[in-house]
Amino acid sequence: MFRRYGDKGVVGCRLEPNHSLTWTQAKWIWTGLATITLLIAVFWAVQGAWLIVPFAGFELALVWWLMRHVCARTYRQEVLEIDEEHIRLEWGHHRPEGHWQGSRQHTTLDYWHPEHSWSPPLLYLREHNERLPLACDCPKADREKLLGLWKELALPVSYHGETRVTAHQGFDKVD
Repeated sequence: MFRRYGDKGVVGCRLEPNHSLTWTQAKWIWTGLATITLLIAVFWAVQGAWLIVPFAGFELALVWWLMRHVCARTYRQEVLEIDEEHIRLEWGHHRPEGHWQGSRQHTTLDYWHPEHSWSPPLLYLREHNERLPLACDCPKADREKLLGLWKELALPVSYHGETRVTAHQGFDKVD
């Protein structure tokens, strides 16, 4: 999600991945899955196939870990602020966990075209030999909005790569 704020002095934006599933919803889904899985495991254990129970437990533990990992990534955010002299970037999950500051005069946005048209472009902040990834977990539309903000502020953009595969390639031939 791209949220812009500020005025002429300081312009900024907050970049967040889309939240299609909250952590509470994920816990409810896991609870339902755990109930069904454990009922099936107990049924087979009563029938004498007790070896299913550890595998059911392993499956539930793995699903729990994956859901936590994915949901945690959706709460990552980046805050980019641009003033007359500096460009600042902070990132973290619920509070700032890291920050970077560069000179507005020497910072360039590296825009890497995706190899496939369905993939999002890669964005990097570059100052001299230092390169920092930007908007990694954001969708393609938000990255394009960030590029528009960058151009609106007349900041330098460096384009790299090319899109080699388009979405319709391979589907347009009829035998």
